[in-house]
Amino acid sequence: MTNRYQTGCRFNRLIGLITLVITLPIALPSMAQSPPSASGNFLDWLFGNSPQEPPDARENGRAGRGDDYCVVSLPPNQVVPLWSDRPVFLIDGAPRSLVLFAENSDQPIWTYPVNQRQTITYGGPPLRPGQIYTLRAQHKDFPNSIYETRQVELISLERQVEVAWALAGIDGTEGSSVDRALARADYFWAEGLEADAWREVMAVQSQSEVAAEAIATATERLCEPPPAE
Repeated sequence: MTNRYQTGCRFNRLIGLITLVITLPIALPSMAQSPPSASGNFLDWLFGNSPQEPPDARENGRAGRGDDYCVVSLPPNQVVPLWSDRPVFLIDGAPRSLVLFAENSDQPIWTYPVNQRQTITYGGPPLRPGQIYTLRAQHKDFPNSIYETRQVELISLERQVEVAWALAGIDGTEGSSVDRALARADYFWAEGLEADAWREVMAVQSQSEVAAEAIATATERLCEPPPAE
């Protein structure tokens, strides 16, 4: 996926959200509004150099106990907020199938076979704000063999508009496409949208050695198996 294509998708999404704003009672944020300042950037956190403490492997490690499978880009034990309705998942470990379920449903809305380390873009039906979805990593032939589970939720329409407006401002700044992608990652990180920050960095890892190294470093750190009790 090229950066130009991604920028076009963000622009089209902003236009679609603004169209909804016209028909719904949602206040449009000022274009002069600037993104909040982050204490440390997302690459710092990926490298383990951020003031924010890394996850405790005993409670929030991203590798399952006794398993060699890791959902790198989604923290466990919480409902992970998403801005993009096409999230990207970074997976590391033995082959598993990814399956996404809507809340209170036992019928998957999307499945994907995963092989070793892989970056997967969600390709199912559009996610809906306010709906919690459960992502399961399971054996492709045994649906009851659940290795890892994560929950995600698309943020509200109002907040989607605010974020899209801020991203449009970032896309209009000077610098390279990599610079703008990292700026968007920092913005998402500051807004508590970690999964979207991962999405931006993963999109430029083939163009940026620093981004690729940060992803590799974070994967090794976050996927360290939790200590035995």
